[in-house]
Amino acid sequence: MYNWSHQLLRVWNQRELLAYKLHQIGKLTMPTKPSAQDGLKPANAVKWLQTAFSMADQLDDTAGSGVAELKISLLRTVARAYFVSESYDRAEAVLNELLPTIDTSTNHASSKYQELRWLRLAVLKRRKAGDPALLDGIPDTSM
Repeated sequence: MYNWSHQLLRVWNQRELLAYKLHQIGKLTMPTKPSAQDGLKPANAVKWLQTAFSMADQLDDTAGSGVAELKISLLRTVARAYFVSESYDRAEAVLNELLPTIDTSTNHASSKYQELRWLRLAVLKRRKAGDPALLDGIPDTSM
């Protein structure tokens, strides 16, 4: 008799690996600045990252599987890619989706958490948000 659960697990692992590889390609193709002269275009990185996220989104993210961490890492990179491509509305939408997930963690002093809070503040500044929104976006560095 053929073991379908073993085959399904192998396919999931392959999809997770593929999503991870697409994520790495997206990160490598993302320029560090909006006006980068090195030939890298933010739109290319966004396409790779969106493909990686759609692949990861199909996976089961049960506790301990590593898929949830992959999705969070992908969303963090997608937000940065949107920021670099000057798509501030999209960057803010991704951050608004991601921050509640991160806010539930107990490690608010982590560099990854603080990086997201600072990125959110940078997006708000670029969008010329009002003072209340900016004050709400300031990361708490006292933790």
